Amino acid sequence: MFVVNHILFAILLYVLTIKLGLFPFSLLGLLIVILSSMIADVDIKFSTLGRKTKIFAFAFKHRGFFHSLFFGALLFMILYFAKTGVHFMFAIGYFSHLFLDSLSVSGIQLFWPLKKRVKGFLKIKNGGFTETIISIILFLIIAYLLLNMIF
Repeated sequence: MFVVNHILFAILLYVLTIKLGLFPFSLLGLLIVILSSMIADVDIKFSTLGRKTKIFAFAFKHRGFFHSLFFGALLFMILYFAKTGVHFMFAIGYFSHLFLDSLSVSGIQLFWPLKKRVKGFLKIKNGGFTETIISIILFLIIAYLLLNMIF
């Protein structure tokens, strides 16, 4: 998936939680949602975060450890017990990333270290036309929700 789709989908979920009254809006919350929606791709040396931390690309296989429930639960628990208050924002961004990547042709190793890949029924091709359409739809839904929240 394009990084923009991961970010937009995570923002959509964040906006929905605000709209439902589950969380108040905060700039920190938004930033955590955005960053955590990209963290799973830290193992790609050309990804937004991977360019800054190239060691992960050499040490880990893409869509393995960093795309697993194990890694997500580990970070969630660290944030929870550190009493940062951002553990739910992390979960929104991170697990939305896993959900979208599980819809792709490649799938993800959700239950790492088991080698079995979870693949969604949509089997979206990475970088294809469908992804561009998804970006447009996500942007329009977010814009609609935000406009309805303002007016």
